[in-house]
Amino acid sequence: MKAILADKSKGAYGGYDYDGEKDGVYSYTVYIYDYITDHAGNKITASDVKFSYDTQVELEAPSATPWPDYIGCEVVDDTTITFNFSREMNGLDDLTNFWPNCFVVSEAALLASNSDKSAAFVNDACGTGPYKLESYTNGSDTVLVINEDYWQKDDSLKLPCQYANCKTITYVAASESAQQILALKTGEIDYVNEVPTADLEQFFGEGVTGYNLYTWIQQGGRVLCPNCSEESICNDINMRLAIFYAIDLDGLCEALGGDASVKKMFSMFGPEQSDTCEEWATWDNYYSKADTDLAKEYLEKAGYNGETITIISEKKQQKAAEIIVNMLTEVGINVDAQLGLDSTAFKEADQSASEWDLKVIRCSAWCGAVAVSRQFLPSKKYGGGTSNYVMDTEWMDLLNVILTQDGHTEENCTKWQQMAIDNAYCMGLYSEVNNVVFKDSIQSIVRNGKNVTIPGASIFVEK
Repeated sequence: MKAILADKSKGAYGGYDYDGEKDGVYSYTVYIYDYITDHAGNKITASDVKFSYDTQVELEAPSATPWPDYIGCEVVDDTTITFNFSREMNGLDDLTNFWPNCFVVSEAALLASNSDKSAAFVNDACGTGPYKLESYTNGSDTVLVINEDYWQKDDSLKLPCQYANCKTITYVAASESAQQILALKTGEIDYVNEVPTADLEQFFGEGVTGYNLYTWIQQGGRVLCPNCSEESICNDINMRLAIFYAIDLDGLCEALGGDASVKKMFSMFGPEQSDTCEEWATWDNYYSKADTDLAKEYLEKAGYNGETITIISEKKQQKAAEIIVNMLTEVGINVDAQLGLDSTAFKEADQSASEWDLKVIRCSAWCGAVAVSRQFLPSKKYGGGTSNYVMDTEWMDLLNVILTQDGHTEENCTKWQQMAIDNAYCMGLYSEVNNVVFKDSIQSIVRNGKNVTIPGASIFVEK
């Protein structure tokens, strides 16, 4: 457990104990430090932890609770709290997904901000971190300043996110890559988290100095999902195979900038994920080769007669989707491209089986099984199937097995991948290469588990 508030010196698992099962309830007891305070000086106790989790569930209702297996929590004493679940949380990412997804705050501070909990902390956030809010301007910037009274003084107990190596952090709102690059070049900001490879020359070209570079490959990637419901033409496996064989992954990756910008996927797991097997890259299928003649044969088997298929994507996946549209057109498939949708429009279309036939999505997490689980486990939103309406219970059940500590084996992962390929349920496309460019006044940067830079943990050049 990557504990921040939890006392790692207590419990069998570094901050918590598993208490076992009783009457269908599975319990975990967490121990927090007895010296935690927030930015207003309020002491944080187990009661505040319970208040924070209860509030999050309350604010999520009635649409959905944030954690379907979470029953509730009980205060034992000021530093001890028990969390109850409807099943044992023994999956690969169960607890590491649960613990960080609620910000623990003081009940007194939140209610002092606004008695309407949903409106609290809009401009006066009060947390427990090493930085505190100085100002917030909607659509402009957010300024954090060092918390001189930060409660965790022992560096040996800190995680990277608990360090404060600079006095002030200003987050500047700039959604477009061109805006971010210009701000870095003019000195308005000190680093950009994602600089396209094609733009690196602006910082590292001939005669340009003053910048450092950190490059990493995303864990996970972009995935093409056919709509397997009866409302879509892609319900026919022959149509799905025609589409997949029409797509030249090597050509797609080259058009997106080549090996310096993206890494080709050869399975549903990204090439950099811990549970990806190199052997999968040697398999002979639509990942290893595009075949327009074979694509046309499958179109004939599907009885395709010029019907228009609809492909949807959000803005981040728009360029890749446009290239795919061109490839499908080349084999004679008519395409209605609804690309670059905002998140709301994409979500609305996605959850209606009659609105789309193909979608390009992003699956990302520290391992492949966890990344795909968010899309390819049964969901009520998709009629009990996956996010692309696959109703194959054997395939979904196997993924559930893979998501357990004991079931996460190469044999099971390989079987799941083979089933996906044999049935053309989905197609991994590529993982992105990300470039963090930062001023040379910063010696090195630190990223969290989601590959987001932690400014306060950066190492700065001594002046």
